[in-house]
Amino acid sequence: MLTKRIVPVFVLSLLTFSTSVGAQVVTTPATAPPPEAESEQAVKARKELMKSAFALLEEVSSEAPSLKLAENRIRVQMTVADLLWPYDEARAREMYKTVQESLAAIIGEIDPGDPQVYNTTNLVSQFRNEVLHKLAGRDAKLALEFLRATRQPQLFHHGGDYKQPDQEAAMELNLAGQIAAQDPKAALRMAEASLSKGVSSGLLNVLSQVQAKDKDAAAKLAGDIVKNLRPDEFGIDHEAINVAASLLQMIRAREAANPNSAQGAQLQNMGGLVVDEAVRRELIEKIVTAVNGMAPHRTGNAHGLFMALKNVMPEVEKYAPTRAATLRRRMGDFEKTIP
Repeated sequence: MLTKRIVPVFVLSLLTFSTSVGAQVVTTPATAPPPEAESEQAVKARKELMKSAFALLEEVSSEAPSLKLAENRIRVQMTVADLLWPYDEARAREMYKTVQESLAAIIGEIDPGDPQVYNTTNLVSQFRNEVLHKLAGRDAKLALEFLRATRQPQLFHHGGDYKQPDQEAAMELNLAGQIAAQDPKAALRMAEASLSKGVSSGLLNVLSQVQAKDKDAAAKLAGDIVKNLRPDEFGIDHEAINVAASLLQMIRAREAANPNSAQGAQLQNMGGLVVDEAVRRELIEKIVTAVNGMAPHRTGNAHGLFMALKNVMPEVEKYAPTRAATLRRRMGDFEKTIP
């Protein structure tokens, strides 16, 4: 029986070697067969080696359930699934399903009172991230199914009155960002679905990735993000603050970005996401509302907002003239707190 620790590495080496086995058939000049016979010999050797490799993979996968530690079983299953995918996708999918079930079983037995609960949840997160990284470029739908089937419960509630990030939503958006290059429409659907749970920082990466593939779709997503921003929560929601400030830097009003004007040509060269003026106006108005209504002890968390607004005061004067004076006072008070 092969040593469990070296089996995955050995199999990997074997499969890598098999891709070039045809070039490694050595013959002497005196006995070298004709080119046609040599080609047949190389093909036969490759097939035999691949057959042996698959047999070894099956042996490894069949032995995995006998491993005592669940983390070792899952590691072997993940390795086999990854190696099999290019050669036997159906079998690889079965193995990933087994990994999914194994992780779900561990998650179902997590006990918040267990002294090792942090180690367990961190290990599960590591496995999930590794599988998602492998599946993202192969099958986005399968990756999303895996992610949702292995959700971890929210075990720890931090003190304070600040809104805590949704780790599961963050993982979905991270996946959306990974698959955006291959399937921007799927990434967009995932981002839109995430908005029903609130605005989070991961949306910015998805927005940037989608923009590279479909500017109109990205503009729509930007508009939807702006609509879902809630100024009354900026004081307790760090992610919303970050998203609002970053969006203000990313998006340009379509009217201002008219390539026929000197200013528009400059904005086009700067890049950025072009949206309707109404979207940028709504964003600026929401940021102004949030800053003007923010309690003094919360303004330290809004540094990004103050800095972003400082660069667009002419637009503030245009879109929210009645509140511009109050905003200038708030910004002045804020600058006094900066060392």
